[in-house]
Amino acid sequence: MWCHILLTMPLLGLALFFVLPFSPALALYLVLVLLSLLLYYKIMESMQVPVATGPEALLGQVVTTGDDGSIRWQGEWWKARPLLPHQRVRIVDIRGLEVQVEPVEAVENQSGVNT
Repeated sequence: MWCHILLTMPLLGLALFFVLPFSPALALYLVLVLLSLLLYYKIMESMQVPVATGPEALLGQVVTTGDDGSIRWQGEWWKARPLLPHQRVRIVDIRGLEVQVEPVEAVENQSGVNT
């Protein structure tokens, strides 16, 4: 709720013109607008940061499978399907607690990159 008050500060700052003389009200209002613009910029900048946690961050990661075909990524163990023990794989989908993987070589050959 407090974020909404911060975002409406330029509108609330218009009340300065009713309370103060024009010159000081204009100076304070311009400072308020500049601070609000800086805040808006920081908010938009933080919205562009890619996902770094949770299941969404797994998609597209290249990992190596273990003996039983499972993978470990950032301290978490996941069951991988299909079972591909000791291979480098790319995570393409998440279904429940299982990740769908495909071998990295297959993906690179489809994109035209030679390994």
